[in-house]
Amino acid sequence: MFNSRVRAAFEFLESAVAAAKIHFYGMATWNAFRQGENEQDFLSLAAMESLARDVAGGSHHFRFVQLPCNLGMTEALTRANQPLDERRVPMVEAANKLGITLVASAAMLQGKLSRGLPPFVATALGLQNDAVARVAIRALDTGDYDGAGGDEPRRACARKSLPRSRCPGFKGRIFKII
Repeated sequence: MFNSRVRAAFEFLESAVAAAKIHFYGMATWNAFRQGENEQDFLSLAAMESLARDVAGGSHHFRFVQLPCNLGMTEALTRANQPLDERRVPMVEAANKLGITLVASAAMLQGKLSRGLPPFVATALGLQNDAVARVAIRALDTGDYDGAGGDEPRRACARKSLPRSRCPGFKGRIFKII
């Protein structure tokens, strides 16, 4: 049932591409691409890309997936839950192989970036405790998407010489949180 709904959505979105109303489309989910394969709400990126191929062939426009990726929610980088070429790989690897750009949501863990981090993250960063964690973040022109692999839109805009205001997701500002 779910796959037939996704297929219908992809058909509609491909018709919107054909009508020059959009250029690309994607999916966004909080859990589905990060879950274990046996979970009820698990989604396989390869299966979703296969549906897009079934609808529009190899030139489909399914190019983006948004999911949480931050210091506390590392599954996109660390959990090998995505079936691909008879292996299980992390989401970021699957997306790279399938030509799909990942866009990170909750990149700052909804304002809780330094609290409740998994122990291996605190150890890797050399944090004594959550209360003294200091984090500096800079969003520069080179980081217009909060993506785990999301510089494709920026490159596309550069290739087309589009002004920054017309490039989707362009931040165009520098900020620091300390």
